[in-house]
Amino acid sequence: MEHYSMSEPESVDMLIARFLGGTATSDECRQLENWLAENDENLRYFKESKALWDSALHPNLDVEKSFDAALKQINPKPARRKILPLLQRIAAVLFIPLLLGSMFLLFQTRQHSESANNWIQTTSAFGAMSQLQLPDGSKVWLNAGSTISYPEKFDAGERIVKLNGEAYFEVSADVKKPFTVQTRHFDVTATGTRFNVMAYKELATNFVTLAEGKVTVSTARGKSEYPLKPNQNLRFDVLNGHTSLEETDAYKFFAWKDGKIIFRNDRLSDIANRLSYQYNAEIEIAGDIKDLRFRATFENETLSEVLALLKLASPFVYEEQAPQYQDDGTFTKRKIIIKPASNQKQNKR
Repeated sequence: MEHYSMSEPESVDMLIARFLGGTATSDECRQLENWLAENDENLRYFKESKALWDSALHPNLDVEKSFDAALKQINPKPARRKILPLLQRIAAVLFIPLLLGSMFLLFQTRQHSESANNWIQTTSAFGAMSQLQLPDGSKVWLNAGSTISYPEKFDAGERIVKLNGEAYFEVSADVKKPFTVQTRHFDVTATGTRFNVMAYKELATNFVTLAEGKVTVSTARGKSEYPLKPNQNLRFDVLNGHTSLEETDAYKFFAWKDGKIIFRNDRLSDIANRLSYQYNAEIEIAGDIKDLRFRATFENETLSEVLALLKLASPFVYEEQAPQYQDDGTFTKRKIIIKPASNQKQNKR
């Protein structure tokens, strides 16, 4: 009889697959029984696989019925049950439910699956920025607190990536193979261009800004499309689906990749959103000052320095709350509350 060990996982999985598919011979069934009784490592392997299988595909599987069905398949003679060693019977109870998924586990647990083309996920921590190159040579700058997912190899005819957060793209030109950035609320499609996407799922307003070339933004599963030209910015309100297109200095939207923060007549509400992700802080605006506008450029300043400088240009005050310790052993984010300055006239310029 051929011996199967844990050093030959594919042979074992193929044997299991034949058993479940009803094509295993009586000799193969005996091989399977013997392999389970061989050592505790084999039993542990099936226990771990069972946990994965139960949680993934069959959360309500009846183990006892699976055991009885398996015994009948291994040997339909009733007398067979009497000579099965106790350890083998226990092992059978554990592994029968998951064997149906053995091939699933073999291929699905390796970076998703072959059908998903081995998707890769990259996350840039808060307070940091990452730079990466995609399989087609396109370059991506990933801003703080952002995550991008992309396949190890793009499929024929399309290039798709998924984004939560903010990223600046320099896309390699290929008119036959469009490049699409999928976000929670819209898709951005290009063939070769430079553009910025700000689409943090926690924010009520997302932006798409074009620096060079052409892109098309599709919302509500393609029901509305907005072609952008260079130095245009699309503002998308995720709460009501409203969009607005404006001419702008595109660079201010992706200056973060060069370590700069640029505001050009920007609302305080948008500034608060930008600063909250750049500095990993929770920024709250109290009172009717969200539409105050500012013009400034910052490079390498701390959050306290940025707020102090902005405060000089308009009548507001702010207070800072230190991070609080939580029951789970972590700390809350640093919190900033911006308020109207008392006894001063608000300047909405």
